[in-house]
Amino acid sequence: MSHKAIIVNTGGGYDNVTIVDRKTSDPSDSEVQVRIHANSLNYHDFAVVSGMWGPTEERVPMADGAGEVIKVGSKVKDFSPGDYVVSTFFPTWIEGQPEVNGFETVPGDGVDGFAQEYVTRAETSFTLAPKNWSHIESSTLTTAGLTAWRALFCDDHIEAKDTILIQGTGGVSIFALQFAKMVGAKVVATSSSDEKIKKLKSLGADYTINYRKNSQWSEEVLEFTQGKGVDHVVEVGGPQTLEQSIMACKIGGHISLIGILTGLEGSFNFINALIKQVTVQGLIVGSRNQQIDMVAKINQSQMKPIIDKVFPLNNIVEAFKYQESNQHFGKICLEI
Repeated sequence: MSHKAIIVNTGGGYDNVTIVDRKTSDPSDSEVQVRIHANSLNYHDFAVVSGMWGPTEERVPMADGAGEVIKVGSKVKDFSPGDYVVSTFFPTWIEGQPEVNGFETVPGDGVDGFAQEYVTRAETSFTLAPKNWSHIESSTLTTAGLTAWRALFCDDHIEAKDTILIQGTGGVSIFALQFAKMVGAKVVATSSSDEKIKKLKSLGADYTINYRKNSQWSEEVLEFTQGKGVDHVVEVGGPQTLEQSIMACKIGGHISLIGILTGLEGSFNFINALIKQVTVQGLIVGSRNQQIDMVAKINQSQMKPIIDKVFPLNNIVEAFKYQESNQHFGKICLEI
């Protein structure tokens, strides 16, 4: 049997994206065969598909995949045919401290990803999806959802008494807002759009700032927190926003360094970091066990992801061009 797959040819670039037929293979003893129904877009996927850091060889893109188990190998313990599952970003990082250097094992980058109808992979390549979530909804968790979860509850331990700051309205930031509100924490949110700020408030943001109207937005954060500062910053901007994030933190606060939306290089104010005694921690997604814990917590709540727009798989290039436009609020998905 064969199935349809999206291929990004060597070097990447929208002109190098094609649709091909791939052979569908049966699972070995420790593998599962999954019918993939949905993907969601992330900055990392954009970098691969657009050619920013295009693949060095032909590659099926997309790290995030959700679907239904069709067949299982004889030694598979975690899944049965009919289970709804969602992919793992680091299939070989099961638990404990980070142990994967780079993206060699990451679907859609070092190995083929999930922009295809069927995949056959090791069972560690998936976890169960949340109950009562659609495949499209579940596909949002692999990268953005788990990154936000790890930042707030694994690298730090956010509680109801805490205040966090999120930047913008991309997938990680929106998930961080939702997870923080899930435990009763306060959220300060920044955006360049008054229209998006209205949506942030509707999701429970306690205080919002238009950073285009106030480039020194840390001053507003300190005013809102009565001079204390926030406990945790989900930093997705990178070089051009980090100094304001440090100033917005409380003494001994935690900054999760996740994104590089403002570039790869910049200056770092060591004095402010020293005075604030902040922890600045870089992170890339999380482990399989962290994803299992996240799904278990979601199952105890009424939470649903925020999905901006869904494109058919054949329109993957249009989906990434839409992502580039920065119009979206939450996740952009592909339906297969």
